[in-house]
Amino acid sequence: MKKTHLHRSDKELLTHQLRLQGEALKECILMYEQGDSCVEVIKRIQAVELALSTVNAYLLNLHLAKCVSTLSNSQCVNATLREISAAYRCLDKSPEKLQ
Repeated sequence: MKKTHLHRSDKELLTHQLRLQGEALKECILMYEQGDSCVEVIKRIQAVELALSTVNAYLLNLHLAKCVSTLSNSQCVNATLREISAAYRCLDKSPEKLQ
């Protein structure tokens, strides 16, 4: 599959968000090492997970809009969708089995 490059602003936004989340995760480690309350560390980790989930959804939407939508061959589309579903482990079954 040919690579489709992200628009510069998309790439900058994603890079910035991932860097922020990396720093936030480092803060979680520091909080734990400093003996902060386990509950406070857990809350901070949950906030990082939520933020990463948001970035992940944004990147998935970009991929679907800019990469998958440009594919013209149905075999390429199917292969790409299988690749995405494997990454998310959400579409391992046929639609009939999901009901």
